[in-house]
Amino acid sequence: KRGAAVDDGDLRESIRISTRNQKGVVTASVKTDDFKAHWIEFGTAAHWISVAAKDTPTRKTRRGEEKVGLKTLNKMMAKGSLQIGGQFVGESVFHPGTRARPFMRPALDNKGQEAIVAAGNYMKARLATKHGLNTSGVTVEADE
Repeated sequence: KRGAAVDDGDLRESIRISTRNQKGVVTASVKTDDFKAHWIEFGTAAHWISVAAKDTPTRKTRRGEEKVGLKTLNKMMAKGSLQIGGQFVGESVFHPGTRARPFMRPALDNKGQEAIVAAGNYMKARLATKHGLNTSGVTVEADE
């Protein structure tokens, strides 16, 4: 968590460890449900961002419902239009991409052995409390 990029704290707060015991095989995983995590870890290539046609803002006129033009978009607050810096930019915009800001891989590289021991101790405690197993004879060690 310490190496995760912090904008609003959602990514850091979403990182968690989960364990699973399936047919005697215990696994541990580090997970996040923050949709931005993959983009932050690996970065993004340059790409177009567009509003889906069904989400394009419309307005009611005497002639019926019409799509809203860019000039009108800049004057009104409308759901489904792209904003950058508070200004509407229309139905699509070119995003230059973002650089990678890895947090999971460096954590594994720098603290991998400590993480294995911590995960092992966590699994040991969890197996004892959640599954009622006697783990007193289990020793958790890291490779050198």
